[in-house]
Amino acid sequence: MLYYKKLSLPQEISVFWERGSWILQGPLGILSLSFKKTSIFYEGFRIKFLIHPKNYQKFLFLMHDLNDRKTQALGGTLISLLDQKILGISHGFFLNLDIRGIGYRVNIEETGLIFKLGYSHEIFFQNSPNMRFFSPKSNILSIYSINFQELTQICERIRRLKKIEPYKGKGIRFVDEKVLIKIGKKK
Repeated sequence: MLYYKKLSLPQEISVFWERGSWILQGPLGILSLSFKKTSIFYEGFRIKFLIHPKNYQKFLFLMHDLNDRKTQALGGTLISLLDQKILGISHGFFLNLDIRGIGYRVNIEETGLIFKLGYSHEIFFQNSPNMRFFSPKSNILSIYSINFQELTQICERIRRLKKIEPYKGKGIRFVDEKVLIKIGKKK
């Protein structure tokens, strides 16, 4: 039995196969999705790019000869990775970080970010060339990128600069993140 998934592409997205990886090009940039030749997990998967002859709608088909649970799980992962790349090159991703604490703030400079997080020194964080940083307030940091994986990795590196303190809730967190505050000693 054949396993397949279909993913429709917007008109402004182009797909190329080059040197063992899929290159996705859109209005905001270029991203690639590559698989190692030694990867046994994705062995046997085929990706086909088709254009409908009547309405010129673009489709990506992911196919495999087997249809077991492992194939379905890996196929779902591949489709979600492709969908994430397509969304990134067509719209991009924003993540907002909230810096909570008295005197905690961030300043954006050309070469990097400068954090004041209650330590005796300022912390310098090097800018990534694929990211755009905005700070509407001194305690809010907005980060924009077309690559969601790099964006989340940078956000986690920034969050590690000052972990959330469990009793007062001070630290760096995502804007909508819920933090459980512990109750202190009672007399």
